Amino acid sequence: GLHPDELVERLYGDLPDAAVLEEAPALSARQLIDRYNLALCQGLLLQARELRVTIDDADTGLRRRILKALRFRRLLATVRCDNAAVLELVVSGPGNLLDQATRYGLQLALFLPAVACARRWAVRAELPPPRHEGPGRGTVLLELDQDAGLVGDSHFLGHLPDELRGIADQLAAKLPGWSVEDGQLLPLPSGELVVPDLQVAVDGALFPVELFHRWHGSALGRRLALLEQGVAPRLVVGVDRALAKTAAIAPLLESPAFKRHGFLFSDLPTARALKEAVERLL
Repeated sequence: GLHPDELVERLYGDLPDAAVLEEAPALSARQLIDRYNLALCQGLLLQARELRVTIDDADTGLRRRILKALRFRRLLATVRCDNAAVLELVVSGPGNLLDQATRYGLQLALFLPAVACARRWAVRAELPPPRHEGPGRGTVLLELDQDAGLVGDSHFLGHLPDELRGIADQLAAKLPGWSVEDGQLLPLPSGELVVPDLQVAVDGALFPVELFHRWHGSALGRRLALLEQGVAPRLVVGVDRALAKTAAIAPLLESPAFKRHGFLFSDLPTARALKEAVERLL
């Protein structure tokens, strides 16, 4: 039999407090300090109410990859680009969400390393006041820029999930002349930019695909309103079934705009759903 002390260890061995660090990455002292400083700032974003990001970098490829990182994190954002090609993002924070705010806050924090890869950037975040100050104390502002010395992480810049690669392979195998490409920015009359998750090319015609996950309800309503007006006639809209079930969104899916441009998916779209949605617009 087991000794009582060993039995207790095994009984509670799956709890976080019992986790044992068996291996650590080989980091230099400088790398460890860089990661620590970045993590301090990331921790502050976990409960941010809003994040305003400015990217003033002439490298258009880098800006495009930062926007792909934004989509990869499934963040709710308004994207604009001014006449000087300065990219401006207004990202909703977990403090403005009612559903899965903790999970969303983590994704927001994980977006900061991508922003810090730019040569010229600035972040302004609205944070709740420290708990010891009590409620009703307004907001605290966090302001960061390239002079803060934060070292970015480009690991997820331009990352394409394996599932999306699988969709591309399926479409190419089943439908000659069809392919899945990186989505190109789609400007709207309002000045806002649509950042597609991907783009389907059919015999030279391009169909950007924008996916709306459980946090994107307010943005979906605005997008469908534009489609009703005839804006972005080739835009395909995918809606996560978890979002589609909510009381505020379900009626929107009965609109003519969604019936023509939209489809439902679970976590990620299937090749069949994309095919059917694009064929309605051909």
